Amino acid sequence: MSTVRTLAGAVLCVLFAASSACDEARTPFVIPDGGSNASPLCVPGATQACLCAAGASSVQSCNQSGSGWSPCECLAPTPDVVVDTTPTPDAVVDTTPTPDAVVDTTPTPDAVVDTSPTPDAAVWNPTVVGSACTGDHDCGGYTCMTSELLVAFGASDLKVPGGMCTELLCDASSCGDGASCVDLEVMFGASVRICLKNCVGAADCRHDEDYACAPVFETGAQKYCLPASFIAELD
Repeated sequence: MSTVRTLAGAVLCVLFAASSACDEARTPFVIPDGGSNASPLCVPGATQACLCAAGASSVQSCNQSGSGWSPCECLAPTPDVVVDTTPTPDAVVDTTPTPDAVVDTTPTPDAVVDTSPTPDAAVWNPTVVGSACTGDHDCGGYTCMTSELLVAFGASDLKVPGGMCTELLCDASSCGDGASCVDLEVMFGASVRICLKNCVGAADCRHDEDYACAPVFETGAQKYCLPASFIAELD
């Protein structure tokens, strides 16, 4: 617009040939347009609503000179949250059948019960010591002393007619009532303890089988049933 007004002044100079007019034409003739004398468009610092993209609203401020409004203060659009719609694979369930526990059906063997009869403990029967015998089985847990057994002991001159139940290497509790543990060291030259039946007279012994009632020790008051060969050895 200023340029057009300047050209018009030049034309007037030519038409009127007036130097003063030409000088004035050469000076730009500016019509104030938004200058310092122009009326303000807005109150500095004021705000007003404005529209942003996608229909969103915001505010804009009047500049310090009041000559215009600042750009609309639109916030950058917040990106939508990306939701992963990929289906989650189902958990793999192991459908393999669990093998049944192996149950041992082998029958448990019955506990072996020993049904063998327990041998009866030796019952010290006072009628056994001094009784006739052919073997230990006749003596109820005692030993059957025979002439053959004495030969093994080196006493071949001693005889035991019909055998005699006794206990070798006895002690005070071995012979039971009616019998005593007697050491025949005086006969054998070494300690040989055997059970002998106690007696008072010949009737208490097997007198019909050559047994007699006699003391073993000269000073002893107790008498015992002994084979005659034993008594002879003691004399």
